[in-house]
Amino acid sequence: MSTALAPPICGTDVSPQIINKAIKEFLPILIEKISELNFRARDISLHTLLSLFRHPALEIGNLVVSCMDICDFGDDIRPKNPIPVDKQQWRLVLARLEIILHVCQEFGYDPNAWNWQPVFQYLITPSLFHSNLDVRLLAIELTVTLYQYLGFIFNLILINFFIGQDVKVALSNIDNLKPNLSNQILKRMDEIDLQLAHNQVKFFW
Repeated sequence: MSTALAPPICGTDVSPQIINKAIKEFLPILIEKISELNFRARDISLHTLLSLFRHPALEIGNLVVSCMDICDFGDDIRPKNPIPVDKQQWRLVLARLEIILHVCQEFGYDPNAWNWQPVFQYLITPSLFHSNLDVRLLAIELTVTLYQYLGFIFNLILINFFIGQDVKVALSNIDNLKPNLSNQILKRMDEIDLQLAHNQVKFFW
C-alpha cells in the first residue's frame, strides 16, 4: 500500500479525495489486524497504518473516526451500538486506544483534523470502566496525552485560557469513576501543569 501511494503509481494526477477514499476501504482491515492476539501481526499492521498516514494527502481524522466504530453514540451520531465499550472484548478496545495514542504521539493533536471530545466521551470514558487492566491503563495514558497536547497548543499560541483544562473538567464529570483512577490521572495532569509553567517561565526569561 505504501508503494501504491508513491509515484509513479500515485502521482500528482491523483486527487487527495481519491486517495482518502481508497485508503478508507482498508482501515477496518488493518484495525482488525491490530486487534488480533498475534503480536507480530499487530505490530506490522500498526506500523503499516501509521506509515500510510505520513502521506501528506491522507487525513488523519479518517483514522480516528474509524477507531470509533465500536462506540455507543446513542442517538447523537448514528444507531446505538448494542454492546457498550466497557463490555466489549478487551483486545478490540485496546487496539483502538493504542492507535489513537500513537496518532497523538506521532502526529500531535490537530483540532482542525479531529475533535478530542467525542473520543473522550464515547471511547476513553467507558474504557476507564473496562474490566481489563491494560484497557484501563491505556485509557489513562490517552487521557493524560490529550491533556498534555492541548496544553502544548496553549503554550504555542500564548493565550490566557488553558484549553487543556477542558480535559480535566471532562474527567471530573465522569460519574462513578473510581477515586484511585481519578487521583492517578489528576496527579499526572498536575505534573504536566508544573512542567508547562516551568517552560513558560523559561520562555519569558
